[in-house]
Amino acid sequence: MEERVLSMEELRRESLTACDIRVVPQHWEDGEDYTGFWAKPRPHSSFFFIFADMAVTYTMADGRKYLGLKNDLFYLPRGVRYTVDFARREMGNGPDTYVLDFDLFDARGKRVMLGHDVAQYHIQSRPLNDSILQKIYAVCHDEYKNQLYLLSLFFELLNAICSSVSQEHSNFYVIRRGVELLRQEWEKNERIARYAQACGVSESHFRALFHQWAGMGPVQYRNRLRISHAQSYLVNSPMRVDKIAAMVGFDDVFYFSRLFKKITGVSPRAYRGQ
Repeated sequence: MEERVLSMEELRRESLTACDIRVVPQHWEDGEDYTGFWAKPRPHSSFFFIFADMAVTYTMADGRKYLGLKNDLFYLPRGVRYTVDFARREMGNGPDTYVLDFDLFDARGKRVMLGHDVAQYHIQSRPLNDSILQKIYAVCHDEYKNQLYLLSLFFELLNAICSSVSQEHSNFYVIRRGVELLRQEWEKNERIARYAQACGVSESHFRALFHQWAGMGPVQYRNRLRISHAQSYLVNSPMRVDKIAAMVGFDDVFYFSRLFKKITGVSPRAYRGQ
C-alpha cells in the first residue's frame, strides 16, 4: 500500500501517532563504512544526528551523494537504500552519532512519510540540544517503558526539527535560484556575485542568508560538493589525483590535497587506499 506524504501544514494539522521509537547512540572508526541498507532497504524511517567532528558521506541507490558534518541532520525515509562512509577529524567524548528510528501513522492507521518541505535526505540544521535524545534513549531502555512520555518526547523533538527547518526554508526561498545555479556549476570557479545577482540581492546579503541556511558560506559549501565528487572518483576510477583535482575544479593539486585532508581527515591517496 502506498504511503501518504505529509506537507508541513498537514503535519501540523493531522492527528498522528508514532510506533517503534528507539534511539541508538553510535561510535565510528575513521574510514569505517556501513552497507547494511544497500541490498536490503531501511525498514523504518529515521533521523540521523551527527554530534562528533567528522565527515559522513551518504551514497544513495540512485547515485546521489550527501556530505554531512558536525551538527547536521539527515532524514532517512523507510524503504531507502544507501551506504555510509565515516571519516573522523578528531576524537571526542560521547556518541559520534545518534540514529532515531520511528514509524508515523495517521488517524486511520495509514503509514505516513515526511514531505520534502519538511525534510529531505540532508537537513542542514542548526545544532539541536541532544538532551531530548538522551531522554528518549533512557525511556527506550527502561524496563518499565512509559509510552506516553516517550510519545511526548518524540513529538517535542519532531516539532523542534520542523520549526528549525521552517526557518531555514524561509531563508532558502530568497536564495533558491542562486543555490540551484551554484549546484549546477559546482566545478566552475564562478564569482559568488553571480549567484547573488541571480537572486536579485546583494552579495553580502546572499552570503548571510546562505550561511544561515547551510551553516557555512557558499565557497565552503561548493568546496564540500567538490570533495564529495572527488571521493567518488578516487574510489571508482584509476585516474591520478591531479587529474581528479582538475575535474572537480581545482587547478592546484596541492591545495586540493590540503583541503581534502581538512574535510575528510585523510589525504586523497590514503582515502583511495582505504
